[in-house]
Amino acid sequence: MKTFFTHTLVAAAALVAVATTAHATPAVQQVVTPSGLKALLVTSPRPAMVDVSLSFTCGRLFDPAGKEGMAKLASTLYNESVDTMDSQAFRKASIRAGAQISASAGGSTFTLSLRALSAKAPEAFALFGKAVTKPAFAADDVERMRSQLLLDVQAQAEDPDAIASKVFMNTLLPGTAYARTATEESLGAITIDDLKAFHSRCLTRANMIVNAVGDITPDRFATLLDTALADLPQGSDAFVPPAVPAAVVPGTTHVDMDVPQTTIVAGITMDLSRKDADFWPMYVANHILGNGDFTCVLMGEVREKRGLVYGIYSSISLPEGRALFEVNTATENKNAAEVKRLITSILTDVVANGFTEEQLQDAKTYLNGSVPLQLGSNGNILYFLDVMQRAHLPLDYFDTRADKVNAVTVEQIKQALARHIHPDQLTFVTVGGEAE
Repeated sequence: MKTFFTHTLVAAAALVAVATTAHATPAVQQVVTPSGLKALLVTSPRPAMVDVSLSFTCGRLFDPAGKEGMAKLASTLYNESVDTMDSQAFRKASIRAGAQISASAGGSTFTLSLRALSAKAPEAFALFGKAVTKPAFAADDVERMRSQLLLDVQAQAEDPDAIASKVFMNTLLPGTAYARTATEESLGAITIDDLKAFHSRCLTRANMIVNAVGDITPDRFATLLDTALADLPQGSDAFVPPAVPAAVVPGTTHVDMDVPQTTIVAGITMDLSRKDADFWPMYVANHILGNGDFTCVLMGEVREKRGLVYGIYSSISLPEGRALFEVNTATENKNAAEVKRLITSILTDVVANGFTEEQLQDAKTYLNGSVPLQLGSNGNILYFLDVMQRAHLPLDYFDTRADKVNAVTVEQIKQALARHIHPDQLTFVTVGGEAE
């Protein structure tokens, strides 16, 4: 199961599992257009494509109370009717221009993306500009997309993973924007005027981060970007996502559900940021503890030794103000209580004893050796460029990251774990037929 924060790693400048080596790192350059727009660009001649992302700080966390789901609904409408074209005409124009245009709403980010054939970049960028600056929010489109999202809400109401994620956030961070989710009522309350106001407020130059990857020169990209976004208003400074407060009193919240397995989420908030000295030790520690494969401690103890789960993993994400550590798994109802006890016991042992030098070296080898897979697609590179901009990382981040991983020591990890992971303060949420 993936919880809310797992889907919002871009906004959080998360603890990414990208690996880099000196001979395989992409060359990142900053482009400044004649109109003053700034972007990060990685040029890559193969394939003959160019991918662009415009990332705005105005995702689901900024939905007004009572209208949760507004950013999500808006995201479904940027490749429908635009300017003077209805949705059918827009789709035909996209095909002719060799363009794929999409939008997505994250936790604190709202992203519009373009994938285009390099040979047809002018036509594709022009169409993308219309989608970004002149969405129509036609009534028929809005109602069609609202109906689809209502079906999603209904499906999530019966999904143990979705229920666990929602209850977990409501338990850990009650009353905050992080705990609010779309409902049938909130989706029904969103008007076309709300969507237009969202667009005017959020999609501005001051609130935008631009990244591009592909077969395009800096000069050509700058020209096409300026032309496409000529009508985008300057707007105000980027919004500030709500800070994550300290977690509530720990304990277990159970939701009874007639299903054969119990979904388990355990978590705790931490005072940790990307600038913290403990960032890299915690990043490496999380890989050793719960990277999700058979080499990690959680999988070895809970699945390999005891056969209690199919999979179990841990994650660390960095929303505003505080970090969140989570463990996610599912098990047969009869084993739920034992798995919960094991999670606490394993974390207690790890905090007390840390990891071995062999475990650390294995983690470094993996984290610094998987760059071809991690950076093998334009989409992944765009993601990490966005992380770099939001976290204010230097252009040589890909070249220096391996050095930071290699500098981590066993003692640093042990001290960092002791400062940030407190097993007796875990918040547990279980959904299923839990048996104590």
